[in-house]
Amino acid sequence: MRTIVGFYRLLRPGNMAITGLSVAVGALGCRGPWCPERIACAAASAMLLAGGGNALNDCHDLAIDRINRPRRPLPAGLVTPEAAALAGTVMMTAGVGIGFVAGAGLGLLAAAGAVLLWAYAAHGKRMALAGNLLVAVVAGSAFFYGGLAVGNWRLATYPAGFALLMHLAREIVKDVQDEPGDRAAGARTTAIALGKRRSLAVAAAALGLLFLLTALPYLLGAYNRWYLLLALALVNPFLLWAVRELLSDPGPQRIARLSLLIKLDMVAGLAAIAAGILIH
Repeated sequence: MRTIVGFYRLLRPGNMAITGLSVAVGALGCRGPWCPERIACAAASAMLLAGGGNALNDCHDLAIDRINRPRRPLPAGLVTPEAAALAGTVMMTAGVGIGFVAGAGLGLLAAAGAVLLWAYAAHGKRMALAGNLLVAVVAGSAFFYGGLAVGNWRLATYPAGFALLMHLAREIVKDVQDEPGDRAAGARTTAIALGKRRSLAVAAAALGLLFLLTALPYLLGAYNRWYLLLALALVNPFLLWAVRELLSDPGPQRIARLSLLIKLDMVAGLAAIAAGILIH
């Protein structure tokens, strides 16, 4: 039972669910021919890559997590590094395979995502801001899975860009949160390369840019007024608050809360986009 719980926590099912929802929203927003089987394959591919990437990342970060997050499955002894590496490899391989089942374009996107996730797991802690950007690009690509599944990926650019900015900010916040263990392990993350205040300023800039861009899909006719109303009511107030918090030199507890709330605001953004497509 401990091992089952450990694997559940290792794969981060909440993050996998957000990935699957992003694929579905990407498919809805791109308004192509609706094929449930292909969309399901696209979502499964992206979710498997997300879970597998989490497992491989924890394998490479074991020494760091012993300091920063000792309750995670690997440092807590719930899952062995060998089992986690095997699970991650199998899931990512399956994700690429299912991508090709859905289509050549999806398969190539999945293969590229797998390579990038492996590169981040192996080298991300020494890539500073480039590592954060790499993760953000992979996260944003989930919407292109949906677009490719319906044969029209161009409208996925809006949510993919928004997701990139939000994930970039959150990854930087997590770097600041993890700085003690990262420094002890000799890592070179954004928080170590730039320092806490400048790192949080970069995260604030990403969220500030997102705030300025949220109305763009409505103004260009991609989404209707319901998207704009929900974005203004649910997403943008948090973005303003988060920018203020990031620039106020927050302590460890506030930083941890910011990381969680950014993730919740991602869900609010997905809801706003879905409403802007489905409600007339």
